[in-house]
Amino acid sequence: MQSYHIAPNGQQEGPYDLSHLEAMMKAGRLQGSDLCSQEGMANWQPVSEVLPSLSTQNHASPPAILNPYEAPKTPWGNHVPEIPVPRVYGGIGRLVFIGASILVNIFAATAATLAKNEDFQMLMLPLGLIIGLVLIAYRMKNIGISCWYLLLLVVPVINGLFALSLLIYTLLAPEGYAQTRKLDKPVKIILWILLGFVVLSILLSLISRFFT
Repeated sequence: MQSYHIAPNGQQEGPYDLSHLEAMMKAGRLQGSDLCSQEGMANWQPVSEVLPSLSTQNHASPPAILNPYEAPKTPWGNHVPEIPVPRVYGGIGRLVFIGASILVNIFAATAATLAKNEDFQMLMLPLGLIIGLVLIAYRMKNIGISCWYLLLLVVPVINGLFALSLLIYTLLAPEGYAQTRKLDKPVKIILWILLGFVVLSILLSLISRFFT
C-alpha cells in the first residue's frame, strides 16, 4: 500500500496511507496547498499535485438545515428576551385636563355672575373646588402620582409649595412621568420658550439700567 509523508504547517508527519489522508482532509487538518511526498519523489509537492483526486473532493460539511418541527435546544426560560409591556396609567392627559379646567371655571364664573341668589353663588364655590380636585386626581393618576398626596393641601406651610409644584406637574408632565422621568417634545419646547423669556427679561433689565 502506498504511503505518504505530509507537512501541514511546516511540520513533517507520516507516513500515512490514503484513507488516513482522506480523514485528515475531511477534518480540515490537511489542505490542498500543504506539502506532500511519496516514495520515489525527489522533492516535496503540494497535495493538490500529488493527489489531485483527494484535494478536489469537497469535504466541507453540508450546512445544517433548520427543522421547524425540532424541539428547541435552549431550555425554556433561558436566554429569552423580555419584551417590555407599556404600562397604561389611565386618568386624563394634559390637553383634556386644561380644556376641562377652563370649561369648569367658565361655567362656574358665568353661573355665579348670572345667579342673583347668594346661596347659589356660595354653592358654586365648593362645587367648583370639588370638580377641580377630581380633575386633578385623574391628572395625577395619568402622571403616575398617588392621589393621596392631595391631602398635603390641608397641611399649613407645605400646602403652598405643594400646590405650586402640583400646578406645574399637571400642566407640563407627560403620562407616566413620575416613573419614566422623561419629558416629551412639547414640554421641552415650552421650557425652552420660558427660558428664552427669562433670559430676554434679564437682558432688557440690564440694558435699561445701563442706559439710565
